[in-house]
Amino acid sequence: MCVILIKYTISSPLKFHEQALLININSEYAFAVGLISPWGTGKSSFLNFLIEKIKFKDKNAIVINFYPWYSKSEKEIITHFFSTLSESLKEYHGDLNREIKKYSELILSLESNKITDLVEKGVNFLSESIDIKGQFEHLNKCIASLNRIIYITLDDIDRLLGKEIIECLKIIRNTANFKNIVFIVTYDNDYVLKELNEQFSTKNDNNDYSSEKYLEKIFQLRYTLTPIDKDDIVTHLKTVLKEKNISKTSEGFLEHKYYLNPSQVHDLEYLNTNSNETLYVSNYIENIRIANIVLNTFLSSHKSIGKETELDELFLVSILKILYPKEALELYLNLGHYFATYEGKVAFNNLNESSDSIFRHVDSSKVSPDFPIYKLNDNHLFIDLVSAIFFRLQTTAKSASYNENYKFYYRNALPKSYLTDEEFKGCIESVETLISYIENLDVTKTNSLISKLIKQQPKYKEQSVVLIAGLLYLQASLKERDFFQIIYKYLNKFKEESVEILGKIIQCSNSKVRYLLSFMIFNIKLSYLDHDKNNTIPLIIEIEDGFNKFHALTIKLLNKRVEKSSFDKDIFNYYYNCSSKINDANVHVIDNDANNTMREFVSKKENRIKYIKSLIIPQQTTTPNNIMVFRPFIDQTFDGYTKFEEFLFNVYSDNQYDRELKDIITKWEKYKKNKYSSFLDETVN
Repeated sequence: MCVILIKYTISSPLKFHEQALLININSEYAFAVGLISPWGTGKSSFLNFLIEKIKFKDKNAIVINFYPWYSKSEKEIITHFFSTLSESLKEYHGDLNREIKKYSELILSLESNKITDLVEKGVNFLSESIDIKGQFEHLNKCIASLNRIIYITLDDIDRLLGKEIIECLKIIRNTANFKNIVFIVTYDNDYVLKELNEQFSTKNDNNDYSSEKYLEKIFQLRYTLTPIDKDDIVTHLKTVLKEKNISKTSEGFLEHKYYLNPSQVHDLEYLNTNSNETLYVSNYIENIRIANIVLNTFLSSHKSIGKETELDELFLVSILKILYPKEALELYLNLGHYFATYEGKVAFNNLNESSDSIFRHVDSSKVSPDFPIYKLNDNHLFIDLVSAIFFRLQTTAKSASYNENYKFYYRNALPKSYLTDEEFKGCIESVETLISYIENLDVTKTNSLISKLIKQQPKYKEQSVVLIAGLLYLQASLKERDFFQIIYKYLNKFKEESVEILGKIIQCSNSKVRYLLSFMIFNIKLSYLDHDKNNTIPLIIEIEDGFNKFHALTIKLLNKRVEKSSFDKDIFNYYYNCSSKINDANVHVIDNDANNTMREFVSKKENRIKYIKSLIIPQQTTTPNNIMVFRPFIDQTFDGYTKFEEFLFNVYSDNQYDRELKDIITKWEKYKKNKYSSFLDETVN
């Protein structure tokens, strides 16, 4: 008989270049080959390669894969083996199925410990039983009559415990020691020796048996596989990712830049982007088995939440979960203990005076009562991995470090409150679509929407129109939030088109948006007025003839508001925001066109009484609640207090039975007598 072995060189962990080597073996019994390599270094891959080449070179070869670790215990291994052998050979010989079954029943009838003792002493157990010996010889002839080499593989017997390993070796050495059978066994030599030593020391205190010598009795040939280096593993990672149509493979997945020694929260705006480090994934994945576990974890997560993540960061989180499972869980359960966020950026919480360490002792860990995470400060690989996840040079709204995204990266499931990318893209198609979406938005998704609007960088001016309108509408609805600074950043990205962008928002948005927009544009105008007085004060948006262009927008907003016809107090703010300058007395001067528009609007029959009844307000600069004033700029609206007074009395003359109007006339007299500064209202407590 002959056995085909392969001398090989590695082109990648799962691809081998071969040089055929024929080893002629003349033996009346089975031949056993041991393929030796440490755990996770590609033994199974090489075995598959070897079998493929054997089938190619020997068309008559029969290959049987036996998996002993499928058996529930060592006692079931022999039953499982002969069942597999019988099922695999019955098509080649009509009597084999029956003969193998008969032989296995005789084997099982013999006390298993007796067989093991005989194997250890190098005694053939067949000599102990005439029936078994006769059946063995008959079965041996049947198998030999096939004139085929039968290759039986036992992959990864280093997954088994000591007793189970001995049961497998017993099959090879004695119970299935048939002619024309070649056993090919893969295992980690150190692990198998350790397990055998434990078994032998348990059976014999004098430790007469050498595990190494025991293996020599089993295998006629042992072959140590060539180690797989880091470059091979990297090639394997790239190949698998490319096969899965995942675009970022080299730099994106295998190299990650992050900040060195990130600062506290308040320093995040001033991080030195030159002070950074690069993490290499190859430093973490030591062998093919770990590579495949990480890949499988990542690909599973990619299928579930990939569209909502940065895939290169999801890959790093997969490594963290595999290599540091307890620490990854601790971060998930206790994230706020270690990190704080500021405008989407992440920084250390100020846990103690040691600013150059990330993790400290956790007093209230949810992983275990006394979780010693502080010890990981000395593990630079762990620290670098966490830094590469949480302190990246570039982040997006999808980043693991953004808000609490790490939690769904870890759980591999999106929270109900999360707004998916598909939903977000759908709702920002137009201003109308976005505002309609916000009006019907599930409250739990509000923060997710805000995060995406803030982090989304407009790619073109039309998109900036939608994003700005959405942020203004949310600000008007939530009231406690202020998004002006973010909107200014968006406008500065399209600086020369900023007036056009704001003009489009005026045309397509609703009253809530326009109301806040008027305030925001007034702030931009005010920066020009302040800059004229002191040129060290920066402009919010600097463009040529900027003040006049933005001022025209406030006039446009006022005109848009009066088109509504009905009076409401919000009209005053639209009007005030039409200031065209600040005079020497530090008083805002309202644009003449705005004055004319306001005067015509409030003079309409349906508006004038409402207007007059809304003019008295508290004087905000004084403590007593009963110090009142008339609203500012009425003298500018009517071109002087005298003309306003004429308007006031004309309205009253047409409505003399209105007691509230009569009361306002009385208060006006007090206000006028006090030189239009304030008056005391006795009716207010």
